[in-house]
Formats: sequence, structure tokens, C-alpha cells
Amino acid sequence: MQEILVYSYTSHIMILALQVGYKRIVAVVSTILICVVAVMAAVFAGTTYPTKWQQLSTEELNKKGRSFMNNEQSDSALICFSIAAGRLGNARDNERKACISATFWLGHLYQVHYYNYQKAADCLLIAQQAATELGDSTLMAYIYHELGCLYLQYESSHEGDDMSLTIGNFKKAYWCKAQNDTVRDLFMFNLVTTGLQFGQVKQVLEETHDYCRQHHQPNYVTHLCHAAWSVEQQDYHNAIQSVDSSLVLIKDRSGEFYARLEIVERYLKCILLNKVHKPQEALDELEQYMHLCREYGLKEGYPDYYSMLSKFYLEQGNLVKANECKVKYYEAVDSLTGLTQLFYLTKAPLVFDLQKANEEVYVQKMKRERMTQIMWIVALAALIFLALMVMLYHRNKQLAESYRLLYEQNLEHLAHLEESRKMVQELLQPLPQTQEPEQETEQSGVEDKVAPNYDIDEQLLQDIYQRVKTVMENSPEIYDESFSMSKLNTMVGSNVRYISSAISRFANCDFKALLNQYRIQEACRRMNDVEHYGRYTIEAIAKSVGVTSRTSFIQNFKKQTGLTPSAYFKFARKKAEEN
Repeated sequence: MQEILVYSYTSHIMILALQVGYKRIVAVVSTILICVVAVMAAVFAGTTYPTKWQQLSTEELNKKGRSFMNNEQSDSALICFSIAAGRLGNARDNERKACISATFWLGHLYQVHYYNYQKAADCLLIAQQAATELGDSTLMAYIYHELGCLYLQYESSHEGDDMSLTIGNFKKAYWCKAQNDTVRDLFMFNLVTTGLQFGQVKQVLEETHDYCRQHHQPNYVTHLCHAAWSVEQQDYHNAIQSVDSSLVLIKDRSGEFYARLEIVERYLKCILLNKVHKPQEALDELEQYMHLCREYGLKEGYPDYYSMLSKFYLEQGNLVKANECKVKYYEAVDSLTGLTQLFYLTKAPLVFDLQKANEEVYVQKMKRERMTQIMWIVALAALIFLALMVMLYHRNKQLAESYRLLYEQNLEHLAHLEESRKMVQELLQPLPQTQEPEQETEQSGVEDKVAPNYDIDEQLLQDIYQRVKTVMENSPEIYDESFSMSKLNTMVGSNVRYISSAISRFANCDFKALLNQYRIQEACRRMNDVEHYGRYTIEAIAKSVGVTSRTSFIQNFKKQTGLTPSAYFKFARKKAEEN
């Protein structure tokens, strides 16, 4: 289809060339060609990096992808991780871990940056299966934690859910014993806050005791563990104090990571304040929570804010405000696309083809290859067309020069004829009355086709022809469309037979041809007189010299001058403007 469009555009440009002239169209085509080259450069620039990235090792792709992700270059990171994850099926043992890591990061990217939870689930479940087969507990810890965050998005949007999938994956991540203490603190933090937020403290007590046994020095996570124990004993005031202690430790640290932890704890504190019936303090905490979400662009926190705010207004009896917040809650949920696609994850395990992990790169590659082909076709067509236009331009230039020379020659010829006519009039003595036979009556209906007779005296014929020329050159009657052989016969004072013989003998043509010659000459003179005839049309000029047939006039004019009447008139007008 694209090729057809290209050929169609080329045809339209060629038609345009005939309409607006070659000089202008060459400039237009040159501009188009420059644009095509620019577009091709852009296409090649777009395909250069993925082509180069295909040659990088999986470890290098992971490193580059994480760098892009940290710099908010999500699309570039997506390409890097997709290329690396696509190698998982054929990866060697020493490369398999890096491929699983790439698949994990691809799932994380889909979840956090694109909010495409379905594709995130695809990638994470593939990574989970591969990491289980490899037996790498560190990788499995990360994958379980990411799956917990993914399920959290789904289960938190369904009231009454026991959060079993979310808490279950967070617990698996914790018990995998990650080597990095900071990472293990994060796993425990998410596990405890999930239990506190959704009233599932009993499910996390074992992990809280294990964590505190290993961490004798208090930190922000141990304080949350104490808050969980207080909630289990329904001592909400003590739980709030523990959360405050945790917030103090978090505030002492800078960075987006700890800002996110603060957001979670403020929302948790808001819930606990509602438990002790302190709505205004809870509302203040909620506003600080939303302020941080907006500051760090955490759109996934908006639904919780509007949900909590709706409950607050409902408890205050303000149904209008509660409904407004509920509407905003649904709008925030809708903006995070793909939530409902995870429903079937609670029913059965998913089996996904590894090729889907590299789907984005494959589709992008196909599109770029197609675009490259189209650009080559357009560029080739533009080059061919440009070459054709250049050839046509040069040829047109040569033709224009030859037409100009023909016009100049015709001017010289007309000037020469005019000088000859004047010289003849000055030098020519009155012709003696040569004895001629009596005029014959016209016996034929076609006066100009009388057969010539070469037996007539040569001197007589020459005298008759000279009188014919005098009439043709000086009598305006010949430009009357009704002018005929009989009128010429009357003006010359001879007979049809002698006149026909004289014209055939000395002009080497018949009466009509000779008449057309003089009419065409007069037409040329009138075209050259732009001052008086410049506004005339070709048809008007033809009729002014006695020619009624436009086709016949054009044919005879071109035969005699080598130019069409319109071309001749154009040169005459141009010469008049120059003078």
C-alpha cells in the first residue's frame, strides 16, 4: 500500500511539473529530497542503538537498562531489558542468571513505569520459574517481593480481601534471606505495613519476632514491629508512638527511597489515628501523605488518599464530599490501567511464552525495517524523478534556445522581405502591357487548381507573377477570408490559367499555399506589433488575416516558422517588454 502511495505521489508531481514549469519543480523536488534524507537519517538513528545493543552482553544490557531506568528513560530501558530477557530460552548456564535478572527488571519496569500489570505479571512469573530451577535464593527474594507489590495493587482495590497473595509473597521474600541488609529491611517493612494497613497482623507476627531477634539495635523497621505487636493487643496509642519513632528515624535520611517509606508510614498513622477517634489529626496526616505523593509523582498513592478521604467525610456525615472523593477514587484507579486484568491471577498459575518478553523489541524492529524500506523506495523514486527533471529541464532549455533562434530568424526574414518589397517598389518601372490572350471564363469550380501550362511565354508568366506578388504584398484584400483566385484574377488583370501557371512556375506552389504564406507573414508582423495586437488571442490574429480554421492556422504557422503561434507570440511579448 505504501509503495502505491509513493508511485501515486510521483505521478502527481510529474503532472505538477508540466503545469508550473521545470525550474520551480526542480526546486520543489530538491526540497522533498532533502526532507526524505532527513527522515531516513532519523529512521537510521532510531535503529542504530537497538542494533548495537543486540551485540552487547546480557550483563551489559542489564547495566545499561538500569542506568536508563534511573534517569527516567523508560523506553530505552525497556528495549535493553527486552533484548536481554529474550535470550533466556537459549541462555547458557553462566548467562542464565543475568537473563533472569533482566526478566525481573522488565517486569518491574512494566509495573512501576507503565502501570501495565498484565505484562509485569508475565515477566515476573517467567523469572520466578527460571530462578526456582536455577536455585538462586537472592534472585527469588527479589522476584517474590516484586510479585507481592504487584498483588498488592490488585488485592488492595478489593475490599474484604485477606491479602493472602500479597503477604504470602512478602513472607517468601523475607525468608529467602537476602544478603543485603537494606534490601531485607525493605522486605520486612512492606510485610509489616501491609499487615498493619489491612488488619492482618496475625499473619506477620512470626516474621516480626524473627527480625527483632536478629536486630538488637532499634531501627525504623523494629519500631514498626513493635507497632504490630501493640495493634495485636489493641493498644493503638502505643502503636502510634512506635510509628512516630519510626518516622523520626526515616526523616533523618534523605533520598526518594526513604521518602517513599515515609509516605507509607504516614498513611499507616492516619489509619491508626482513626482507630483512636482523632479525625482532624488523621486528616492532617493524610494531607501530608498526598503532598509527598504529588512531590514524588507517585500516582499509585492517589486511590488510597481519595478512599480514606471519602471514609472521613462519610463518618462526618458530609455525603456530598464523600461522593466527590469516591468519584475521584475511581478516576485515580482508572488512570492506573490494567488493574482488572490481574483478576485471574488469584485463580490459577499462568503459563506464558518466553517470546512475549521480547515482543516489544520484535514489533519495533519490524516497524523500523518496514519504514526503512519505504524510505529507500521514496528516496530512490525522488532521485530518479530529480534526475528526470534535470534532464527535462536541460532539454527544455535547449528547446527554448532553439525556439528563440527560430524567432530571431523569422524576424530577420520578415525584415528582409520588407526591405525587398520596398526596393522593388522603388526600382520597378511600370510594366509594359504584354499581349495576352483574352481572359478566359472560369470553367472549373475550383479556381486555384487550374493546371499550369508551361508552354506560355516565359516573359509573360514572369510579368504576371510579378503583378501577383505586388497584389499579395500590398493589397489588404488578401486578408479577407472570402479572397479567392477570381478576385486575384481581377486585381492582376489576367486570367486564372495564366495566374495559376505563373504561381506554379515561380513560387513552386498553388494559389492557396501562396496565400497562406502571405497571411502567415502578416500574422507574424501583427504578433510582433504588441502595442496594437498584444491583447489579441491566437484565434483573433488568425481571423484578422483571413484564416478561420484554428487547426489549419497552427499547422501552417508551424510549418512556415518552425514555432507554434503561442510560442511565437510569447517571444514577441517578451521582446517588447525588454525594449
